[in-house]
Amino acid sequence: SFFFLKGGYTDYKFLHEEARDRDAYSYQGYIGLRFPALGKVRGLVSVGYKRLVPRREGVKGFAGVVGNSEVQYRLWRFVLSTGFLRDSIFSYWSNNLYFIETALWEGASFYLSRRLRLDYRFRYGEGRYPEPLPMALPEGGVEYIKRRDIYRTHTVGLVFRVYGTTGVGVQAVLWERKTNYRWENRRRFFVGAYVTYEF
Repeated sequence: SFFFLKGGYTDYKFLHEEARDRDAYSYQGYIGLRFPALGKVRGLVSVGYKRLVPRREGVKGFAGVVGNSEVQYRLWRFVLSTGFLRDSIFSYWSNNLYFIETALWEGASFYLSRRLRLDYRFRYGEGRYPEPLPMALPEGGVEYIKRRDIYRTHTVGLVFRVYGTTGVGVQAVLWERKTNYRWENRRRFFVGAYVTYEF
């Protein structure tokens, strides 16, 4: 295991003149602890500070605590995992420079045999926009609200070990979004395959 420090700088610069009012820059720093790839405890814990600064006056920026952590604990045939994310994400909405994403997740894996593993993960997330967004009303007119989205995801997977720590998996995902923004509730079901190097 080891401690680490990480810093970064990002410059958002738009080529077209009509979008130049969205130009901004951000800088961030993190401190964290990374656990070894082998052993009962794996993953990392990371927390830091981030600031997003608009280049145009009158646009709201972001400054606050951010983090991205996930830790796994192996016990007999089980692997238990927990994670946390908080960050400011650059937004595609023209009147919002960013939104704040917060997410928590819990998961469990059970090794049915040396070559077969069953996975489950539940993720709960939230997205918040700092500035009001225009929303059309059914009776006509426009209302301005601060959008808030709630995400829930259930993932079930079955992984077959191919060689060493490499496995091929099949997973089913139920994804749901509920929001206070009219007509934007969503519910989706996905099935897909993937390759993992952490069997």
